[in-house]
Amino acid sequence: MRESDWSSDVCSSDLFPSHDTVGGGGGGSHSPFTYGDGGSGLGGRGGQGNSEAGQNAPTVNRGSGGGGGGAHNVSGGNGSSGKIIIKYTQPLSATETFTSTQTWTPPPGVSNVEYLVVAGGGAGAELFGGGGAGGMVTGTSLSVVGGNAITITVGAGGAGGSSSPNSGGDGTNSSIGPLVSATGGGGGGGGPLTAGRTGGSGGGGSGWGAQGNAGGAGTPGQGNNGGNATSAYDGGGGGGGGAGNAGQAASPVAKTAGSGGAGLASSITGSSVVYAGGGGGTVWGGSPVTSTNISGLGGSFPATVGGSKGGGGDGGLAPFNPNAYSSLGGANGTAGSPNTGGGGGAAARNTPAAGSGGTGGAGGSGIVVVKYNAKPSYQIFEASGSWTAPTGVTEVEYLVVAGGGSGGGRNTGGGGGAGGFLTGKAAVTPLTTYNIVVGGGGSGVQLSVQGNNGSNSEFSTIAIAIGGGGGGRGVQSPTRALAGNTGGSGGGGGGDDTGGPFAGGSGTPGQGFAGGIGTSPGANGGGGGGAGSVGENSVTNTRGGNGGSGIASAIAGISVTYAGGGGGGGNNTAGTGTDGGGNGGAGNPGTGGGNGAEFRGAGGGGCGGYETSAFSGSGGKGIVILRW
Repeated sequence: MRESDWSSDVCSSDLFPSHDTVGGGGGGSHSPFTYGDGGSGLGGRGGQGNSEAGQNAPTVNRGSGGGGGGAHNVSGGNGSSGKIIIKYTQPLSATETFTSTQTWTPPPGVSNVEYLVVAGGGAGAELFGGGGAGGMVTGTSLSVVGGNAITITVGAGGAGGSSSPNSGGDGTNSSIGPLVSATGGGGGGGGPLTAGRTGGSGGGGSGWGAQGNAGGAGTPGQGNNGGNATSAYDGGGGGGGGAGNAGQAASPVAKTAGSGGAGLASSITGSSVVYAGGGGGTVWGGSPVTSTNISGLGGSFPATVGGSKGGGGDGGLAPFNPNAYSSLGGANGTAGSPNTGGGGGAAARNTPAAGSGGTGGAGGSGIVVVKYNAKPSYQIFEASGSWTAPTGVTEVEYLVVAGGGSGGGRNTGGGGGAGGFLTGKAAVTPLTTYNIVVGGGGSGVQLSVQGNNGSNSEFSTIAIAIGGGGGGRGVQSPTRALAGNTGGSGGGGGGDDTGGPFAGGSGTPGQGFAGGIGTSPGANGGGGGGAGSVGENSVTNTRGGNGGSGIASAIAGISVTYAGGGGGGGNNTAGTGTDGGGNGGAGNPGTGGGNGAEFRGAGGGGCGGYETSAFSGSGGKGIVILRW
């Protein structure tokens, strides 16, 4: 089994959107027929002709200047608010926990890991030694190669000793490929002249008759020795060694067996867990005895760690037997806890007869945990190009947004629809090159002309987002209004004095929604559709429809909302663009529509009023972002 946990730390932040251009100046005006365009930092366009007002800077938080007014005392446009950006880096970490043997492939770009490796614990004997804990190895910088598979081996606990007298089985090793390995815990000693077995931590020695045997040796840097035994007549078996301390020796005082050595705590998983406590030894309940027998506890010598035995099992406790040769039965040792590498507790017996005892507790299975910093890589495309999948990368997450449609032309054109919005994950082949197309926004239009659709954006053939639909043209007698164009999201319908309503264009399923309806009488254009919702219908005799909402994505580290629809033009009051969509123009003689936000695929605002020099808002350019 494998578990993955991503910490709550955020990814590294860029000055995002990195494609934002800020601080453009406003365009000037020259009567009667010409105007200056706003600067590249999205300054407002200057007014044109005898009566057109200068446009406001189209996007807030850019520090851009407003456009100058046209002749005859009309107003200049407003400048936009400023912007402060702070860049910071806070790594994103991942923790992967392995409780069974399997293959692990470090993600591309990961070159070193923090690790915890605990082997399987040794088992307790039938008589009398506790099992040693599995070896425990930790480190903070193990070199790995991203994309290269590694076998993770998780050791099993040893089998408990039973029947004859019988030593406990050794645990098996855990490892991260050939890079680091922890040795299985030694089984507890059982029977005559039997020392505890060696291992990651050694098993406790066995006490038999007048003979007390030594605990097994632990592996330096991984664990500790098992505790020594005393004569079975006087005491009993030693406790198994733990990662934090040697096993306790048995004592002849009141027939006391040794407790298992304490384990060690690790917080690699995010919370403190104690691993690799030794198993407790046990005593023989037969004569000569006192009336008190004390078996060893798991992982408790010299004390538990934070109240935890580290998975070490307790030794079994045989009932007091004043007659050494009457069978009162034995007692099983407690098994080590799974995935801790704890040693098993020894089993007890109260008569010399073979088979009269219990079964030693099995050792606890091991565990492997790796933790690494894993800031995902991503690439932002603001222009068409190509991307080659890096070595080891077999899957990529993508965001593909097409160019937004422009608003419809005067009088009261519909808002432009947002570019199609697509997200998902796709399989890729390492070192293969994929074509990237970033669609442009539809150009704004003058007079009673249908808005232009945006262009498609493409991630090869994997994801193709459809350009946003242009807004329907408004009335300019004798030319009548039209419905909005279809697209990724549909353009809003144009407004007219008569003959309506004029439908919004359809959106592309899975990419965007339809535009709103343009109405008559009152001549107000519908809002352009967005990736998140339908454009609003215009309100008869009141105002243009608002643009449909966009959808937020944090694929590049912070949340940005893309593909909002443009507002419809209004005879008196304009519709508002949403999530980067341009506001509609309004008034008598009227203003042009605002541009959709660049690199967000937003729709442009519909033209308002009947000012012949006014333009509808252009659609915003699209974007492609890949993350792996």
